Amino acid sequence: MSGISGLFDIARLAISANRAALQVTGNNIANVNTPGYTRQRTVLATNRPVNGNPGQIGTGVNASEIARIYDKYLEFQITTQKEYRGKSEILSSLLGRMEETFNESSGAGLNKAVSDFFAASSDLAADPASSAARTVLLGRGQTLANVFNRMYGDLTDQRRDIDRELRNTLTQVNNLAGDIADLNDKIAAAELVGQNANDLRDQRQVSLNELAGYVDVNAFEDSIGMLNVFVGGDRPLVLGKNAASLTAVDNADNGGFADIGYVPFAGSTTTITSAVRQGKLAGLVQARDTDIPDALDRLNALAAAVTYRFNDIHDGGYGLDGSTGNEFFNDANLGVSVTVPSTNTGTAAAGTLSIASVNALEYHRYRISFAVSGPTTYTITDLADSTTVATGTYTNPTTFAFNGLSVQIAGVPADGDTLEVSAHKDAAQYMGLTSTVLNDRNKIAAAGSNPVTTTGPSDNDNALLLAALKDTKILTGGTETLSAYYSSLTADVGSTAAQGKRDDDFYRLTLEQLDNRRESVSGVSLDEESANLIKFQRAFEAAAKLVQTADDLLQTVLNLKR
Repeated sequence: MSGISGLFDIARLAISANRAALQVTGNNIANVNTPGYTRQRTVLATNRPVNGNPGQIGTGVNASEIARIYDKYLEFQITTQKEYRGKSEILSSLLGRMEETFNESSGAGLNKAVSDFFAASSDLAADPASSAARTVLLGRGQTLANVFNRMYGDLTDQRRDIDRELRNTLTQVNNLAGDIADLNDKIAAAELVGQNANDLRDQRQVSLNELAGYVDVNAFEDSIGMLNVFVGGDRPLVLGKNAASLTAVDNADNGGFADIGYVPFAGSTTTITSAVRQGKLAGLVQARDTDIPDALDRLNALAAAVTYRFNDIHDGGYGLDGSTGNEFFNDANLGVSVTVPSTNTGTAAAGTLSIASVNALEYHRYRISFAVSGPTTYTITDLADSTTVATGTYTNPTTFAFNGLSVQIAGVPADGDTLEVSAHKDAAQYMGLTSTVLNDRNKIAAAGSNPVTTTGPSDNDNALLLAALKDTKILTGGTETLSAYYSSLTADVGSTAAQGKRDDDFYRLTLEQLDNRRESVSGVSLDEESANLIKFQRAFEAAAKLVQTADDLLQTVLNLKR
């Protein structure tokens, strides 16, 4: 290509290349505020020259590529931080809501209810024959029970709300997996014919980062540009243009709440809840299955301690009518419970259950584990601190006596079977006053001995014991009073919520820093694009001028031949 015709070709190619550069610049400007958009650049390359005299002569320019300006390692860091932030953000919100349940600032919390109730017990001890003091005690007792009921209801409602959110999140994960698989197909189709699928890659990265906010992912690109995504360790969620899915698997051993199930491309569904460690799903599982249940268990322990110990003292006293053996709090739904996991394969189950000694209760949960290798052995573990309570050889049946409990187990356990034992399960839910004292306040046992005369009780000994219970160390192995135990519970809940907020602040700031770094690399600068706009405009105009010049030269040559 030489001569005047070569000038036309050079001009034509220059116009085409600078037009492409102007289009890319315009697209950058148009997407300056588009989330996840990566700045693009037109790569201009010199055409192959031709040999001539006195030397090689250039043949112009071409737009060889529209490049996507991004840092692969930085994108990986952002995806990883999305996983951490997804978990910390939802945990901070959920733990904050849990903390509100234990909020004492309104003056209507559990601590005040406990104090008011035992203050009423002291007032009864001061005037055991007083009808008004008995009425107040009943009212304060009902208020205390109502606060326990409300807090139990709040916490269980939170768990149900979290479970619904987890199920919805699984649907969102599946939608994103489908989007990534669809984009994989489009990207591969475009790039196999030599195109750079820049906008499609941006969309895929946005979908991947959003997915990482829900569940921790491991992603890598194959040789044809398709992104393969794995979750739960090594389980493929997206392979090329195909997507597997996650589903809710109801867990009967966890109140029917959903486990995270993985539905593979072929084969049966498996549970991967324990393998999901980051992202919103992990935060939802932690709050629902660990943080709230721990607080709920300690609330139940407190309710059970009040119920058992107050009733134990009240049973031994006498009312104004001379009656005795009456309970103050209703414990019909309270007692020793044994939970048998659905995963057990043996026949071991609960027989006769009872509380051997109220004063010896520690209000912990215990696990009885069985091992079958020759003789069947058992190990009783205190789940509060993972200490071993007892070990021995199991025979059918066996009665286990420990920490105030008497638990008979009958049947034949299989190797690895477990049973969970508790004396305070759901105590806060069922707490309430007995109809005996509600219907007849004279049956409130303030006296410690009989006879009770028509002029009043013979003494106030039992009322004094009831009032003194507030300052008796009856929890945590006899080391904490009711108030101290609840204060420790609220402090732990507050500390957990505060740590959750600190974690979220840390990951939020870290992600913001990474986003700022990404913006400096891949973001659109309007100043830079405006300068490029002028530069490519001038080049386009000059190329057009070159066409005019070449045409003038051609006309001159044609005129010379006439």
